[in-house]
Amino acid sequence: MRNRNGRFQATRAKLTQFEGEADMGNKKRQIQGAQYDVTALVLEAMAAADTQVLDTEAARQSLAYMGRTNPTDEQVARYARETAILAALASRTGANFGNQIGKIDFSSIETAVAGVNSYLNRRNAGHRARWTANHR
Repeated sequence: MRNRNGRFQATRAKLTQFEGEADMGNKKRQIQGAQYDVTALVLEAMAAADTQVLDTEAARQSLAYMGRTNPTDEQVARYARETAILAALASRTGANFGNQIGKIDFSSIETAVAGVNSYLNRRNAGHRARWTANHR
């Protein structure tokens, strides 16, 4: 489709299909030039976090910094586990998952995969917006 200036303008449907956002069930996604199966990636990160010793002291300090002066042991364990999962995702992909603490629900595999896909969609939209702003 061409816009009023005669330049080619991709429709949103074609753009999302090209980016790989149209069907994100068990499809592979491209992150920093490499293809990843998001479900397998999340499963590996969750398994890695569940097998390692969690840093509960750092989690307790982080929660205290955020205003939780007396967090329960359950809150500390959850924060430490989610931090370990996000660190594993970041180390495997190179994407900055560190700031996603509390935004991705790791209580089940389905919600974790949906949350990771949601973050990657926001990340792609941000890259696209910056690219568009710089190339007008």
